[in-house]
Amino acid sequence: PEELKAVMSLECLGNVPEVRFKARTGKNHPKISFFNDRVPQAFKESILSLEVRLEREMEEKNGKILLVTSTVAQEGKTTAALNLAFAAASHGKKVLYIDGDLRKQKTRQDITSEAGFGLADVILGKAPFEKAAVFDKNSGIWMLCGSHPSTQIPRILNNSRMEAIKERCKKNAELVIID
Repeated sequence: PEELKAVMSLECLGNVPEVRFKARTGKNHPKISFFNDRVPQAFKESILSLEVRLEREMEEKNGKILLVTSTVAQEGKTTAALNLAFAAASHGKKVLYIDGDLRKQKTRQDITSEAGFGLADVILGKAPFEKAAVFDKNSGIWMLCGSHPSTQIPRILNNSRMEAIKERCKKNAELVIID
């Protein structure tokens, strides 16, 4: 945290401990989720604490949209974003989680087995926002996560509908997390 502040002039809002599961040959690793009983309580508490600090910071800046990003794959960006969404929902907030990784669109399968529409589908007019944004009763979050990867990402993100969709998200949710 001190190095971050010294190098980037940014304050650290929280630390999240690394979670490791024992390697089991031939088996899928369990998801690091707020709802997984095998995940240490320290992880869950650090996510809850981070969510509270983020909420306070965003309220001070009148912000509703949180973009979670990283420079390298497999850093835990989706794990952090999803668990922050789960934590905010557990505090009674209406949360919209958006899978912004249009090249992969894998997050939906971590939440539900049902296929659906994502951000690219809404931007390109393939699905209305009301049909694409669905509520997951198990986690308590709204999600806008596609089932199929997209191509021509810059064309999609620079679409003229993007600003209207962003405003719609802010209107319909107390917190929007874009992963």
